[in-house]
Amino acid sequence: IKKRCSRQLEEWGWEVVHLIQVSKNGYPDTLALRAARAVFIEFKQPGRRPEPLQEYRHEKLRGQGFEVIVAKSLSDIVHLR
Repeated sequence: IKKRCSRQLEEWGWEVVHLIQVSKNGYPDTLALRAARAVFIEFKQPGRRPEPLQEYRHEKLRGQGFEVIVAKSLSDIVHLR
C-alpha cells in the first residue's frame, strides 16, 4: 500500500519523503509536500491500527496544525488529489 500510494501522490505532484529514522519514535513514516502544504501519512495494513505511541504523536502533530492521515488504501488519500 505504501508504494502504490506514494506513486499516486507523486503523479498528483506531491514530493514524497519516507522518514526512515527520526529522533523520536512514533512519528508517521511518510511526509508528503506540495505547494507549502505538509501532510504526514502513516501506512497500515487493513485491520491494523496505529500503536498508542503513534496515536500520541499524531495528536501532537494535529495540535500543531498538521494533517495526519492513517492510510490503509488508496481511497484514504484520494482527497489529496
